[in-house]
Amino acid sequence: MIAMGDLKPQGDSLMLPAERPMRVLIDQFKSFGADLIHCHTVAAASQAIPAGNRINVPCVFTSDGYEPVLAARRSGIKFATICLSRASFKDLTQGDDLHPDVYCVPNGTRTAPYERVAEMPPPYPPDLIFAGMLRRVKAADVAILAMAELRRRCGSGCPVLNIYGSGDQETHLKEIADVLDLND
Repeated sequence: MIAMGDLKPQGDSLMLPAERPMRVLIDQFKSFGADLIHCHTVAAASQAIPAGNRINVPCVFTSDGYEPVLAARRSGIKFATICLSRASFKDLTQGDDLHPDVYCVPNGTRTAPYERVAEMPPPYPPDLIFAGMLRRVKAADVAILAMAELRRRCGSGCPVLNIYGSGDQETHLKEIADVLDLND
């Protein structure tokens, strides 16, 4: 687990990434061969999405706010958007600023039931990222527990979970990772 405390955006938009955190993120993304970058906050997205764009890694931003998404798109950064409400989806898919890569996945959407795979896929390079404020409501502990289960099923060849952010849960999350032997 990696905690990166300086993801604060310069302003309140996705348009002004800070160069140093973005360079650190680019190095991290390259080091573990990130396949996708998914952000849930403006602070995380303001750094991670421009970093992903620089190294051609697809990016996703989950947001229920119209203005940050619109400002970011106008600045030229590229990402898909997941809206958590039909109202936000409607705002982003109608009018003069049409965005073809906007999807609506309301909170509480059920996924397909788990099906056990007879043969596990071959190991692949680490590529799991959690970026955002480390607060209880963000449930980073659930991501760590899911990583522990993935490690149990797939062994040490499975991806590494990298957590970027800061907050009141940072120490607690590091302790969980240590107890579960996920501190690689």
